[in-house]
Amino acid sequence: MNKKLGNIPPIVFILLALGIIFAWTKIDLFTGKEVNTAETKLNLPSISLNSPKETSLTNRFSLGDKLLIAANVTKDKKRGISAFAQKNYRKAIDYFEQSLAKYPNDPEARIYLNNAQVAEQQPVKIAAVVPIGSNLDVAQEMLRGIAQAQSEYNEQGGSLQVQIINDQNDSDIAKQVAQTLVKDDSILGVIGSNASNASLAGAKIYQKEGLVMITPTSTSGELSNFGNYIFRAAPTNNDMANTLAEYVVKTAKRKNVAICYDSQAPDNVTFKDAFIPALLAQGGNHINTQCDLAAPDFNAENSVNDLISSGAEAVLLAPNIDKLGRAIDIARANNWKMALLGTFSLNTSKITQSGQGDLNGVVLPVPFHQQQDSAQDFTTQAYENWGVDTVLTWRTATSYDATKAIAFGLQANNTRDGLQDTLRQGKLTIAGANSQVEFLPSGDRISTTALVKVKASPERGYYFELLKQ
Repeated sequence: MNKKLGNIPPIVFILLALGIIFAWTKIDLFTGKEVNTAETKLNLPSISLNSPKETSLTNRFSLGDKLLIAANVTKDKKRGISAFAQKNYRKAIDYFEQSLAKYPNDPEARIYLNNAQVAEQQPVKIAAVVPIGSNLDVAQEMLRGIAQAQSEYNEQGGSLQVQIINDQNDSDIAKQVAQTLVKDDSILGVIGSNASNASLAGAKIYQKEGLVMITPTSTSGELSNFGNYIFRAAPTNNDMANTLAEYVVKTAKRKNVAICYDSQAPDNVTFKDAFIPALLAQGGNHINTQCDLAAPDFNAENSVNDLISSGAEAVLLAPNIDKLGRAIDIARANNWKMALLGTFSLNTSKITQSGQGDLNGVVLPVPFHQQQDSAQDFTTQAYENWGVDTVLTWRTATSYDATKAIAFGLQANNTRDGLQDTLRQGKLTIAGANSQVEFLPSGDRISTTALVKVKASPERGYYFELLKQ
């Protein structure tokens, strides 16, 4: 026996000893990190959102049984998700309420709470498709509007559940999501997607299979007259381009305008195409230089030098919503030499937090601002829900409007075809965040455009201020 043991290499005994030590101290042998056994007992699925190709489709869908947003997560939220997955809705409600008491700015927890509260009431179910994995700030901006509308609707006696879905603004994933949703008879309407490339990819399937889609944030001209099941709650690019062009020529007194845009972002390509004729109609000049934010060899300093040497007095920044960094680089290299204009994509907290002084003074068109007189009721309720430090962007408002349109449309007729007929035939007019929600025969919304400007103050730091028009 001793001879046999003597033939075993010493390394075997070392590994066995280490295994015992790691097991006893609850240390993961491969990572060296302590295992949190309390959280392991919650049995929550592990969801990686880093790569759009690695996350399974089922892990992108959640009514309340999966954690999609890991940022600022609380133990109570995890426990609520575990209880929801076990259909213990009373316990889930308690946990979600406790989580929101600690972190009220969490729209995912608010939607899960709302879903749990009506889970046993034969609820009406809709889907919200947002880019959690590629742009968490934008996803949460949208979800706050959706959650606020859902809360108000359910408090008035409704039973609306919202299934949150992460498509990461990826066209391929958006198609897969759409193919799944059209086969789920319980889903009666879809809010989303965020970026136009994802919305266009999904819209083909929703239209073919007869499921209403209202995008709160996509502005591509290709979505107009797409089909009788496709709507949008944001203004068209033409509306916003006309407003911005009039401002730069008549108010800013800058006629020679260049454009730096992302050639891979459909909404910004169509904004560029709408802005140029609008600028010319106002008496301005388009400085036609090649400034593509998506170019592999893009260089901000070289681009700024080219624009200025070509006679540009102002530059319009039109970046992809998921790739704002290069627009910030242009602004930094510009160093206030040219007046800065922007598209609606720049109306996000990243611009006031990361861009800060470099983008101080940039003017952009938006469909909503909290300082508008017509937005006071919505804004008051939003700050009560999410806290006064929350940056309210137009995406929150238009997502709120899209959710109300679907919810009250289903109240009038709770079938897929009935919802389409109600919205398409103008049979429903509801109060939105800052204006009535009505749709044109094209599926576009009747709306107006405001202008905002990045400003700074000692008390507030950098923020978006509403410009008087």
